[in-house]
Amino acid sequence: MNYKKNIKDDKNYEKSDSSDSESEYLNISDEEKVHKFNETSNIKNDKKVDLNENIDKLEKDEKKTDILNKENIKNNLKIKKSVDEIISSIKKIDSNINIEE
Repeated sequence: MNYKKNIKDDKNYEKSDSSDSESEYLNISDEEKVHKFNETSNIKNDKKVDLNENIDKLEKDEKKTDILNKENIKNNLKIKKSVDEIISSIKKIDSNINIEE
């Protein structure tokens, strides 16, 4: 901020350059300032709530994913067991065919 010394009194300074938003802010009543602050504060609080909701959703999704992964592992083991049984059966049949020849 640029200040210009007031000629009448050395202790007083007046503002020479001010932005519009600053001068606007200075002209706003204290009640309006508090209201604006509360509005921005509420927005921040809403975002915090949204973040917490998102975290909860992510945790639920993570649990679902873990459950699905466990189910997939079980199913894969069942499939592997079935494939092993089929291979074993084929080997027995193959050995029986070889014996008969």
